[in-house]
Amino acid sequence: MFAVVSVNATIHGTRTAYRRAAPLALQSAGDLYPGPVFHYHIPVELDGKVCTGALVEVPFGPQPAQGLVIALSDRSPVPDTKPVARLLSGEPVLSERQVDLGLWLSEYYLAPLIDCLRLMLPPGLLRRPRTVFRLHPDVAVPSSLPAAQQQVIDLVGRYGALSRAQIARRLGVQPARRAVRSLTRRGILVPGSELPAPRVQPKRVNFVRLTASPPQVEAMRPSLGRPSKQAQLLQALLDDGDPLPPTDRLLEVAETSMATVHALAGRGWIEVVPRRVLVLPLPDAADVDLKHAPKQRAVLEYLRAQSMPVEELALRTQTGASTSTLRALEGKRLLRRLEEPSAVLLRLSGQETRDRVIDLRGAGRQHRVLDYLLARPAGEWVWVSWVYAETDCRLEDLRVLEGFGLVDLAEREVWRDPLLERTFVLDTPPRLTPDQERVWAEIEPALRQLGAGRGGRSFLLHGVTGSGKTEIYMRAVDATLAQGRQAIVLVPEISLTPQAIRRFAARFPKGIGVIHSGLSDGERYDTWRRIRAGHIQLVIGPRSALFAPLENIGLIVLDEEHDSSYKQSDVMPTYHTRRVAQQIAAAQGAVVLLGSATPDLSTFYHAHETGTIQLLRLPQRILRHRLDVGSTQDPQRPQEVRYRSLGPDYEDALAADLPPVRVVDMRHELRAGNRSIFSRALQQEMKRVLAEGEQTILFLNRRGASTFVMCRDCGTVIRCPRCEVALTFHLKDEQLVCHHCRYQRSVPEACPVCQSHRIKYFGLGTQRVEKAVHELLPAARVIRWDRDTARSSSSHQALLDRFTQHQADVLVGTQMIAKGLDLPLVTLVGVISADTALNLPDFRAAERTFQLLAQVSGRAGRSSRGGQAIVQTYAPEHYAIQAAAGHDYAAFYARERAFRHQLGYPPFARLARLVYSDPDPAHCRQQARDLSQLLNDAIRRGSLEQVALIGPAPCFLVRLRGRWRWQIIVRAPPLPQASSIPAGEDPLHKLLRSTALPPGWRLDVDPLDML
Repeated sequence: MFAVVSVNATIHGTRTAYRRAAPLALQSAGDLYPGPVFHYHIPVELDGKVCTGALVEVPFGPQPAQGLVIALSDRSPVPDTKPVARLLSGEPVLSERQVDLGLWLSEYYLAPLIDCLRLMLPPGLLRRPRTVFRLHPDVAVPSSLPAAQQQVIDLVGRYGALSRAQIARRLGVQPARRAVRSLTRRGILVPGSELPAPRVQPKRVNFVRLTASPPQVEAMRPSLGRPSKQAQLLQALLDDGDPLPPTDRLLEVAETSMATVHALAGRGWIEVVPRRVLVLPLPDAADVDLKHAPKQRAVLEYLRAQSMPVEELALRTQTGASTSTLRALEGKRLLRRLEEPSAVLLRLSGQETRDRVIDLRGAGRQHRVLDYLLARPAGEWVWVSWVYAETDCRLEDLRVLEGFGLVDLAEREVWRDPLLERTFVLDTPPRLTPDQERVWAEIEPALRQLGAGRGGRSFLLHGVTGSGKTEIYMRAVDATLAQGRQAIVLVPEISLTPQAIRRFAARFPKGIGVIHSGLSDGERYDTWRRIRAGHIQLVIGPRSALFAPLENIGLIVLDEEHDSSYKQSDVMPTYHTRRVAQQIAAAQGAVVLLGSATPDLSTFYHAHETGTIQLLRLPQRILRHRLDVGSTQDPQRPQEVRYRSLGPDYEDALAADLPPVRVVDMRHELRAGNRSIFSRALQQEMKRVLAEGEQTILFLNRRGASTFVMCRDCGTVIRCPRCEVALTFHLKDEQLVCHHCRYQRSVPEACPVCQSHRIKYFGLGTQRVEKAVHELLPAARVIRWDRDTARSSSSHQALLDRFTQHQADVLVGTQMIAKGLDLPLVTLVGVISADTALNLPDFRAAERTFQLLAQVSGRAGRSSRGGQAIVQTYAPEHYAIQAAAGHDYAAFYARERAFRHQLGYPPFARLARLVYSDPDPAHCRQQARDLSQLLNDAIRRGSLEQVALIGPAPCFLVRLRGRWRWQIIVRAPPLPQASSIPAGEDPLHKLLRSTALPPGWRLDVDPLDML
């Protein structure tokens, strides 16, 4: 039996060459696999254990490698095969469904199979082999070596084998490199390959529980801690029933000396009662006549006058009697001398004494642990970190208590759950509006009827901003979970995940998980395992959440489906989430629910014209933030115009007009003498909104303070030396920054070309807008939300919480704030410059501008306070801006569709983008021309006249990270249906499979980024 394995290793050669050769060379039992894949025979010891989806170790050339089994076969296309070395997973890490999806991804996006399968595994599980160094067993180590080399010898000798990085952590990078190179050259160190363990493992932590009963605990307390003579003496005093025990007895019981007694007395904790002799008269003394012994008579008279025994010393002082006098009376049996030994008096209370004993023994932490565990439910296992926090103890203290038999310690596995510490306020579903009822009547039967083997269904929910799309999503999730199936809800950005989690967890508090790249590797690994174990039924996150290992998917929701973030363009495979979701739905019999106020034009085309996606509409904005309408009503906008009743049965909701959008021609502002970045209308409204205690959003899709810095004498623009783009000035650090490669430099004092000092800052970014707001509204509290201020999911959440809790009055941000935020106090949205992306050399520029303007305008007026948007532009007549101002998607679609149809752009064509980059501009240009010739030859050979090439031409961003860039666009007829699975015979795939791409080319099928 053979395992067909996709190997996690770098394959030398071209990806396209392997794609072309693999289906021919690796045919097995009639199956064709996109390559590269390799056959390994299964050894006897692994027979029956290796299965599809298993993670295995295989020999790959001279080194070991990890691989994923994609199939089993009873034959191999080559006669000599290597064995599977070992099984790395107790159970398959991929299901057969996931393997099938990986094969489809590799076929459709022409990507290496291992890169497609990697999408479905948590980061850190797949590892590449690394080079490690060992001591040569037969080479003697010289007695005198430089210090760094000797240190390397010692380290490798201690640990057996170390990588260069591990050695560098001890010695530093340069010393380690030199020492390892020298020792390897001399044969003392031998390099070899090693497959490291997965970077992520299940997290195991210590738990503790109390095993002794309370009486047993109290009995053992005195034994805790280190030996202490003083503690022993205090404990003996506590245990002795006599309030004034003799010193000798205490010393014997406590096994100590008088030095200990004096030490405690010096601390004031005890008092030493010295030895004394008491004298008392005997009964016969009353009848004795001692007139001839006056001294003896005086003693007896004094004693008879006392009511209690008298100390001998006091008696002698008072009577002047000598020792011989007292002994004479004692001899006549007229008095008795009683000797009391030295004693100890405890001057502390019982609790104070116990505390001193604990302190003297150094057992305070151990006693606090016992007190803490005694207060917990009997037998409860407690995480030791909690015990550490509550008692300030250490693991060694718990080990001591375990040795006394008082507690049990155990290591147990725990989940790293990013939602563990969060609490959610539960809500109840509101009544659906009539529009929502009509939409739900179409979706609900599909959810009920579909299932595995029944194909999938796609719906486009075209609803204006604030129309209640999220409620439809939640109803669909509820219906899906009720049928025992699973759901995925996708949002375009990590920044939207906290809000989505809060809203869905309020309805579905159990079985919900989140996946995104902002989580730690451990959190993502444990979430992956919890999903596989069946603990999670609803997954929320950006595009990576689509590959969660759910095996019974009934629903996939793409909120803001038009967003370009759903396309992966930077690494292979260059998949689009919408396309993959439709493929998953087709395989599992699931529903894909696409929601947007501004749908992708291709999506709307297939919904509106081809019918491959069912179109549903929510045309009315619904207000559920029921503030006091009467008190917040603007007299300029009568209430009956802005708000409409949904009927007598809908008292909790109102229909509302979308916020009015005012387009301001900034050319007129300049002619009127306004040099501010804010138009006069925007300034006036910002002041009014602040005075009324409401909030403003200012949108500008550009970070930094200035777009570029230029010499006013010669026109030189300060550019990135690696990317050929203008550097952006950042006010906070006073640095020029490249937003592509992160290159930074200070602003030059003089022009590097003409040495002029007339350096001018042009354009504006979010930092400059923030500064301008402070100048215009000194009392305003301003938050800036862009990639500079929000680099993690927690920072996104913190910024959103501050704004929603009205801890800020103005939010300045980039496209992050244009998506899906529901902020009821926002009554004004200002778009600083609507022209930012309008004139880019990209056929989607108008569509993106329309979508951004419509989306960000929709953040205003989401409560009964109403709202408005002000759009500043130098091109007010452009159809994208006009349509966005009128909330008129239909008008925009008609104009844009005609433009696309005329020029042959999607949805009326399919595109693939080929990009080549090289440090040498001439070589880059020649490679582009050579590939263009190869593709044209392939078009002629394959009779693919319907395929056309655009280019080769330099990319708009002609140089990035020190590499020059050229591109070729391949244009081919569209697929017959948006959701069909290509059989590999469509012209685009036929051309690309028939052409071996030289190294250095990147392929993007169905590209969104054309720059």
